[in-house]
Amino acid sequence: MWSRPAGEPRVWRIIELIDLHGKKRKFSLQEIPKERYEEALDFFCTIFLRDEAMCASL
Repeated sequence: MWSRPAGEPRVWRIIELIDLHGKKRKFSLQEIPKERYEEALDFFCTIFLRDEAMCASL
């Protein structure tokens, strides 16, 4: 079974862009810290599944 290496959560990519209104936006793609698992699960179960077209059949 896989287990996460010790240390801080890994950041895979940081994306900076300008949105349609000319405002700078910055996003990061990273591992979810263990203390935020419940928050992430709640988001995916209530918002992501509702709004994501591929999940509409679930």
